[in-house]
Amino acid sequence: MKKLTLLLITLFLLTALMAYADKPDQDTIKIYSGDKTIIIVSKAKKSDQSDLEYGIKTFEDKIDQYEKKIDSLEQLIDSLTEDITGINDTVPNELNSRLEDLRKQEAEYRKMIAALEKGISDIEKQLEEMNEEIETETQSEQDNQEKIITVRHSAKKFKGHWKGFEFGPNSFLTANQALINESNISSLAPELNKSFEFSFNFLEGNVRIFNFLGIVSGLGLQWNNYKYATFPTYSSDYILNLDSLYPITQPDGSVLKQISLKTIYLNVPLLLEIQFPFGSSNNFYINFGGYAGLNISSKLKYIYDLSGNKIKSKENVSKMIKPYHYGLTARIGIDQIQLYANYNLSPIFSNTQNPVLYPLSVGLRMNF
Repeated sequence: MKKLTLLLITLFLLTALMAYADKPDQDTIKIYSGDKTIIIVSKAKKSDQSDLEYGIKTFEDKIDQYEKKIDSLEQLIDSLTEDITGINDTVPNELNSRLEDLRKQEAEYRKMIAALEKGISDIEKQLEEMNEEIETETQSEQDNQEKIITVRHSAKKFKGHWKGFEFGPNSFLTANQALINESNISSLAPELNKSFEFSFNFLEGNVRIFNFLGIVSGLGLQWNNYKYATFPTYSSDYILNLDSLYPITQPDGSVLKQISLKTIYLNVPLLLEIQFPFGSSNNFYINFGGYAGLNISSKLKYIYDLSGNKIKSKENVSKMIKPYHYGLTARIGIDQIQLYANYNLSPIFSNTQNPVLYPLSVGLRMNF
């Protein structure tokens, strides 16, 4: 009987000690467990990321405490069961009831551990969602900042219009600023429907003055092709002989079909460009200024018919053409399409005894 009394006293003291240890500290966060979720309430903090991380740590500490309590209960239950088994007298109902309470308390602790583990999983999921939101907000802020920087840079950058292709008819103006035709110098008037200029402007540089105003320069190649049914002969000094309308190299028995005067220039422009609306490079714009270039090729190309056979020949006439040219140019455009006009201030022929003719061309251009 003494052994039974001692066992009851020990059981009472252990139960009281565990109940006291289970009492929560008023300064810690409170934990409420339900069927599905666990809610953290903190007096000192707001429910933010640091609070959730603190909650995980608190849950883990609670799980450790409950696991230790379960270990103690299991030892107590095992000891009590062994002692009950060793008692020869009838086991009091109070002792059996206490043993059943201990088992229920163990089961309750296990439920709390499961709830706490579920709570940790929920908190970790919430933290992951918060981190994703933070990353999204950070990326959005970075994107917005990059857009602001891009807009600022765009506001400072000026994009002119020089690079592209040009194509249009070309002819000459006389010294009296009249378009060449049969009434003035008929032998040097090209066929307008067959004479064309083509330019490839491949390099561009821009200097911004304002958002809507800038200086444009670059490099470009210009091909001019003037086609004739006949063309004056020229002497060894490359002086045109206007009294004759046939080249001196024509093969005997052949019929002249066409003559082409072909020139190629490497050009450098200097243009002033204005864009409308102000600061937009893709709407309406005009530019104007001057250009200068070096002649890198000048040839006469002949096409003859000899007994039904087509014969072609070329002659270098670079001495007859000025080695350089310069002039005025203007452009007006919308988006990527422009109208252009080029007018040489320098005559095409080098010898002062030759006719004074100034190349002129107009046409369309496409930017790129």
